[in-house]
Amino acid sequence: MKTTVATVLASLFVAQAAFAQSQQPTPSPNPVEEQEVDASQNDEELPAQGTGEAVEAAPAVPQATPGAGEEKWDITNPRGATIRQVPIRTDEGTWIDVDVSPDGRTLAFALLGDIYTMPITGGTPTRIAEGLAWEIQPRFSPDGSRIAFTS
Repeated sequence: MKTTVATVLASLFVAQAAFAQSQQPTPSPNPVEEQEVDASQNDEELPAQGTGEAVEAAPAVPQATPGAGEEKWDITNPRGATIRQVPIRTDEGTWIDVDVSPDGRTLAFALLGDIYTMPITGGTPTRIAEGLAWEIQPRFSPDGSRIAFTS
């Protein structure tokens, strides 16, 4: 009997999915509340839990804007931090965000917080976004001329 890797993986995935569906979900030890409540109100003024009755929220308080002597916070230049670059050499990764260009010739992917492009046939990747900010989820524009990502 000839068995391919794909056949073995497919059987494992099917068996795992069947097992997962047969298990009863365990209730969360800390369920999320279904309504938002202003903590400054007394408990007797609040609606009963789960009624869906609206409550008034506390007014928003404007944040102080930086004065002339204060610098704006910049993720690429954190105050008081000593930054040291550590080289990481790898030829593989997991949980990588990948997108294929509309013409099917180029991959864009995120690895360790940087964005790379690479020919779909293989080769050396080119880093197109790097730095202290964590860049993820690259996506080609419909015409393939640009790449958008979350930073």
